[in-house]
Amino acid sequence: MKVFRFNDLAPVMWKNGGGVTREIARREDDGEFVWRLSIADVASEGPFSAFPGLQRILTVIEGEGMVLQRPGRDAIVASRFDPVAFSGDEAINGVLPNGPCRDFNVIWNPALATASVTLVNMQHSISDAETDGSVGVLCLSGLLQLSTDRALAPLDFAFLDARGDRGQLADDSSALLIRITPISEL
Repeated sequence: MKVFRFNDLAPVMWKNGGGVTREIARREDDGEFVWRLSIADVASEGPFSAFPGLQRILTVIEGEGMVLQRPGRDAIVASRFDPVAFSGDEAINGVLPNGPCRDFNVIWNPALATASVTLVNMQHSISDAETDGSVGVLCLSGLLQLSTDRALAPLDFAFLDARGDRGQLADDSSALLIRITPISEL
């Protein structure tokens, strides 16, 4: 099991100055991008970075959400704790109708992997069936007790290993369950 404490993640300013990103982890195979997990603080409205050929899932984890405007298409409303998926090819402009927010991002290469993000709430136990591929958990609120006698506080992340790592959410807790599966394992 690998644990990433939010306070240990280095913030990096965006090129447009509209926020900061904290990269949790990334994977590349033979120099080719496979996936990246990050937490972003969105301080002001503006254009998203383009990720040609990649897919994205964005989940607002703090704040009142944002609207993802797409030229010539319906906007995507990204409400708190509601994962939204879209193409990294799209020209997205983020609008903050209720002020700054923080979001969790999964960006992946669909030729090499699949990804999903699911909200889980109190008393959820991560089972053996949920540990295929790369499985991670991001604690959103409360406490996530891990089988290794460690716990995740809000905004901490852990990758779980299929060899027996487990997690149990405490009462009044919530987390995001992230699954990334290489195409070769499907």
